[in-house]
Amino acid sequence: MSEEILDLVTPFAVEIRTPVLDAWDEFQKRYPQYLLDHKSRTRFNLLHDLVIKFAKRRFDQNPKIFKAKGHCDEFILSPGNSNSMVIFRYKKLNQRLLTCNVKTRAQKEYREEDMFNCYHKIFIGYQVDDLWTKLMSIHLTKESESRNIWAEPIFGGPEDRQANLFKPERPTIAQELDSPFRRKRDEDKPAHGSDGQASSGI
Repeated sequence: MSEEILDLVTPFAVEIRTPVLDAWDEFQKRYPQYLLDHKSRTRFNLLHDLVIKFAKRRFDQNPKIFKAKGHCDEFILSPGNSNSMVIFRYKKLNQRLLTCNVKTRAQKEYREEDMFNCYHKIFIGYQVDDLWTKLMSIHLTKESESRNIWAEPIFGGPEDRQANLFKPERPTIAQELDSPFRRKRDEDKPAHGSDGQASSGI
């Protein structure tokens, strides 16, 4: 199931992460007073509003990503080459890469998977350092109650952004297995030689 979702979302990873990057730039440029005069919750609320603003503006030009009706913070990715759709929401993440929000009934229902597999629900989560000096990461996450089923990075901090400054788009997740943010499930699998025994990796 996770591979199917990643296959659907990976080609749009740059498009999906860009509203967060734009919102962070806007926050740093126009609202520096919030770092001194307001608590973390207020800062995150403002940053989230900026993310949604930039997402609406950007996706308005993309026929494959559109805002969901009835929910101001929900978006739908419909690649067109599959019967499945991906519904996603932008959320701040804690150190465990879990969304930081009150676990309401609506939030619980959002985490429940469609039994007919017509759509998948994920989060686009972002982390900020404690001093609010840099955007630390952006992840695709799939949650179930109080844990992550999986979390996949699509932005690894300022160094990642600098490295991609002159590139039209970031390499797809599938091409990044050698990066420091490679999928944990691949690291956990033993390497096997032709005789079926685990190899030394040399």
